[in-house]
Amino acid sequence: MQRACGRGEAFRWRLRPTTSSGGALQVLNVATGKCLSVVGAGTVDNARAGLYACDGHPARLWRLRDSTGETARVWNVHSRKCLTLAGDVAVQRRCGAAQRWTVDVVSLPLPIFGVRAGR
Repeated sequence: MQRACGRGEAFRWRLRPTTSSGGALQVLNVATGKCLSVVGAGTVDNARAGLYACDGHPARLWRLRDSTGETARVWNVHSRKCLTLAGDVAVQRRCGAAQRWTVDVVSLPLPIFGVRAGR
């Protein structure tokens, strides 16, 4: 079941560029200040996403891929898989099966974006 996005900080994310990872981004939750990561640095389909300290581990680094207009796939540097939803849980899957995410740039140079399930 997909839910409508809330308006609070728990539903807002900040993209933070990194300097040592070839253009990868950390995806920080505005409410917690923690980074989006693949739990246990998993590499298999359906491994869950979670929040961890922003320590630069490759499982906490992401790239926006296949951008078209305001949507993109969110690709994990470590697993080489894309973020998607399985019911109401964020997981990773091979990118061809992954959904696209809407990225709304709110401010620069560290944009905050609201994420809505892809179309």
